[in-house]
Formats: sequence, C-alpha cells, structure tokens
Amino acid sequence: MSAPEAVPPTPPFGTDPVTGAGQRRPWVRLEGADWRGSRPKLPDAVGADLERRAAWRAARAAGRYARRAQRTAGWWVGLGALTALFGAAFDPSDSLAWLGAGAGSLLGGGVWAAEAARYRRHHPAPPLPTAPAPSVRALTGSAAAGPLRRGEAAITAFLALARPLPPGQTADAIRAATVSAAQIVDGLRLRAERVIACEAAAKAVTDPAGRAQVAGTARALVDEMDAGARAVEDLVAAAAEVVGAGLVTGDYRPPVELDGLAAQAERLRGYAAGLRELAGPR
Repeated sequence: MSAPEAVPPTPPFGTDPVTGAGQRRPWVRLEGADWRGSRPKLPDAVGADLERRAAWRAARAAGRYARRAQRTAGWWVGLGALTALFGAAFDPSDSLAWLGAGAGSLLGGGVWAAEAARYRRHHPAPPLPTAPAPSVRALTGSAAAGPLRRGEAAITAFLALARPLPPGQTADAIRAATVSAAQIVDGLRLRAERVIACEAAAKAVTDPAGRAQVAGTARALVDEMDAGARAVEDLVAAAAEVVGAGLVTGDYRPPVELDGLAAQAERLRGYAAGLRELAGPR
C-alpha cells in the first residue's frame, strides 16, 4: 500500500501561495484615502476661537519685521551708551575713540529705528476687531456660535487676501474693507454676549410666556447676527474679486513671464540642435 501524498501546508491568510510574500487584505485600502470626511467636525464655539487666534497670529506675523528692526535699534543704542561710558571710564587716555565708537553705535540704532518707522508707514498693522469676544465655555451650545464663527473666519480671509499685496491702491482698498469687516465683527461679538445672556435668562424663567418672550428676543438677535455674517461674507467675495482684477490689470507683475519662458525654451532647443550638428553622426 502506497503512502499518502504529502499535502503542502495551507499558507496563512494574506500570503501569496506562490512567492510566500505578504499581501494586503483587499478591503484595507490606504492609498489615496481621503480622511477629511472622517475627521470630527469642530463645534462652532471652538471654531470661532481658533479663527480669532489665527487672525491674531497673522497680524503678529505681519509686523514681525518692524518689531525686529525696533529691537535691533534698541540693542545698538544700548551698545553705544555702554561703549561710550565704560570705555571713557576705564581708558580715559583714549576717550575720544570710545566716544566715537559709541556715536557710531547710536547712529546704527537711529538707522534701524528709521527702518522700522519706514516699514510701519508702508505696511501698517492690519485692523482687527477690538470688542471682547465671549469665551469658548460661554459660547458652547449657543445659537450665536455659528454667525460669530463666520465673522471671525472673514477676518482671517481678509488678512490672507492682503498678505500678497504690495503697497498700492489695491492694498488700500482691501485695508478699508478690512476695517469695515472688523467693525461688523465687533458688532457680532457684542450681540453674541447678549444672546448668551438671553439664553441664560430663558433657562431661569419658569413662566412659559416669559420664557417665550426671552427666547424671541434671543432669536431676533441671532437673526441680526446672521445678516451681519452674510454681509461680511459678501464683502470677502468682493475683496477677492478686487485682488483677482489687480492681477489681471497688472497692478503687480506675476512671478513668471510665460511668453519669455517659452521663447527661452525655443532658444535652448535650437542651441542643442546646433551642438548635435557640430558633433556629427556617432
């Protein structure tokens, strides 16, 4: 009686039976997966706070060069004063040289101070809302969170539109629109505080008629906030059109001249063809 044939072991799941290499399970697809849909949506209260912080950081970044220039001017002035005083005190025989070094340092400080003033004159600080904003805890669960978040996002959008613009008429127009948007957001913040107060009062009122009256007041304020948010969003859209029109009309040049680039490519191709003719057949 012949012995039974040996049956090869079954490869584990997910292993190629020919090569033995591991295979990915067919239902696990990670390449090109879009994870944006799986991210949890931020509450409007948290989103409003994040937009407000982003606008503050953008405004800080816009004035970073002026602050550094001012700080450098202060260092030069301090160095000049210390050089003149301590140099003349420790080496009175060469006091004129120490005084000259101190005067040079003071001159350097003046140059940096003038540079900071020039930069602030040509690049003024972007306008931001000044009204106090409600806290995230107070805004959580309030009907005012949505409109306020839209207004804060509009300020961030205005700062992004103004960032690539050089000084000129377009930048001035965007800045004027940003001032108007900041005033609207100030009104949104104040109305949000009133909505929060009305919502808290509605919870404390036990009479149904009184509660309905307070709730109606809160809804009226929220409607006003929605109207303000729509107005500031329309202003953002109009500002984006102004920025695009500035690019088309040549308010400032694009970084690459496409026509000149194509002509340069043609010249390089002609140069390469000439080199091949000189080299001859291989």
